[in-house]
Amino acid sequence: MPFPFRVIVLSSALLGPLAFAPAEPSHAQNSNPDGITDWPSAPPLDPSAPSRTSDAGVTREIRDVLTTTPGLSVDARNVKITARAGIVTLEGPVRSDAERATVVAIAKRAPGVSGVADHMLVETE
Repeated sequence: MPFPFRVIVLSSALLGPLAFAPAEPSHAQNSNPDGITDWPSAPPLDPSAPSRTSDAGVTREIRDVLTTTPGLSVDARNVKITARAGIVTLEGPVRSDAERATVVAIAKRAPGVSGVADHMLVETE
């Protein structure tokens, strides 16, 4: 039974030497770890911007401080931390108002934080 499709092979001899010339990018060239050199340039950073810290870096910094702060409960150390564009959201249970205030203060002191949304709940036993 023959194949239900046909294969056409094109030769570079028919197309000429310019057929495989690299295209000139219309934007500035940057390099990356994969060796691709025609990625678009990132816009320049605004020097007046309050923070240049990534959201993941902010989250990691707050988590590191929470886990090493003595006196915090397991709940407070495991508060959900979400950072987006410098705004940190804190969610989850804590043991007391004092613990809640400590977690908020730690988040506010992290580099790159412009605001904190406190959605933590104080558990009463």
